[in-house]
Amino acid sequence: MISKRIAFVSAISFAVLALFVISSAEAASPVLNNPYIDPADSRVDGSLPMSFGIEYSDEDGDFPSPFIVYFDGVSTEAGMECLSSGCIDGTNPNGTWTVIDTTQPLANTLVANVGSDVINYNFRASTPDEEDACYVPCDEAWVDSDVRVNTIPVLTDNATVTPGSGMPEDTYTLSITYTDADGHAGVISATVCETSNASNCDATPLSLSKSSGDESAGAVYSTDFETSLGGALTVTVSGGDGFDDAEDSRTTTFSVDTETPWLKNPSVSSTSAGEADEITFSIVYCVFDAETTGTPNVNLEVGGNSAGMSFDSNSSSCKNGLLYSITSAVPWAASAQAVTFSGYNDEGSAIDVTGSSITINDAPTLANGSTERVADDFVLNVNATDVNTDNGDTLSVFATIEFDSERTMTCIDSGDEIFNCTLTVDEDDIIGQRGGTRSVTFRVQDSHGTSTDGDFGNTIDVTKTSNFILTGPGDQTPQPGSSDYTFTVENNGN
Repeated sequence: MISKRIAFVSAISFAVLALFVISSAEAASPVLNNPYIDPADSRVDGSLPMSFGIEYSDEDGDFPSPFIVYFDGVSTEAGMECLSSGCIDGTNPNGTWTVIDTTQPLANTLVANVGSDVINYNFRASTPDEEDACYVPCDEAWVDSDVRVNTIPVLTDNATVTPGSGMPEDTYTLSITYTDADGHAGVISATVCETSNASNCDATPLSLSKSSGDESAGAVYSTDFETSLGGALTVTVSGGDGFDDAEDSRTTTFSVDTETPWLKNPSVSSTSAGEADEITFSIVYCVFDAETTGTPNVNLEVGGNSAGMSFDSNSSSCKNGLLYSITSAVPWAASAQAVTFSGYNDEGSAIDVTGSSITINDAPTLANGSTERVADDFVLNVNATDVNTDNGDTLSVFATIEFDSERTMTCIDSGDEIFNCTLTVDEDDIIGQRGGTRSVTFRVQDSHGTSTDGDFGNTIDVTKTSNFILTGPGDQTPQPGSSDYTFTVENNGN
């Protein structure tokens, strides 16, 4: 028989043991399940608020604090809240916890690289005296949402081409406004095609680059281009930010004249020649449509005189290129003569093109230079000629005596474009410069400024007139022996 004392002690021992077992048992950590992201689209705009949620349960009924969702590569985090009745009255934390509307983070704050990165996230719940609970291992793994963040760029307005109409080989400018809320640079291209036949396009697409502005507020992208097409043309512009394409392409139209001719590559074989020299002038006539525009006509005008030009050969320098030329002498003129090419066909006239201006002038010449003494004068003579004097050219002739300045001669027209030129120089005018033999040269210059020198070996003999003054020392020592004395000789003549 067991005594009551033993039974009582045993009962106390079991009670203590039970209390020890209960008090030493570890509290259960929270459990997180079924995470979600909203919206869960494969791509979301950067400015879109994002919501996250997960199911929370804790056997001990502990409320988590803090309870957050956080993200890979960024410092952004958001607090989780439970809006069920148990959460609100503080009796039961279990249920779905979410990021409430007013604290939902923007998508562009949840990735390190907007455009290419997807949102990777995790949840962390902290309860008293327990390790933090995460959906996947804390800071070691992430929930891959497959939601990429990038705002679709926009081609804000219709493209424009300036000028809206023009000629083949003109340079046109294409521009469009590109906007990207994320500030990404645009990758924009365009194609130029016939409006009536969209499959007939320029072989090389156009690439546009930023010319002004900021992408986030709207930047102008543009390019200069030429087209091989003619008639009514349509430009289609498309592009994106390198991650996503803009939703809409944009189009605009312009036109290229196919009927009016144009001229290019003016050539003048010599820009300076004499009256008898032949000069070749050439120009290339171009037209987009050679079959329906009729016979070309190309003309040349030089110094107010016009002449028709003749077909020379085909030219590859432009579409349907034809080389026209003319070879001719050009009359003398008092100034440089303008060269202008013009052309037309049955449908229109080309814009005139100027070539290099030309100067037609023959250099004057000198002949038969001579000198002679007549009493106390020297008479200088020379003949000057210029084949252009019959057209109005004028001559000036000069003589230079060695050690003297150039002097103007007087000329008389003796006929046959020959001018006899004379200069009389008084010996007294030059005798003080230098005596003895002095050379004489000539120069002729026409009204164009073209000059020719003439040296015929002519000389004059100027009388030598020298006057010497000898000055001796003012004081002389009478003492015998050697002494130095200074004498000064002054030459006051030539």
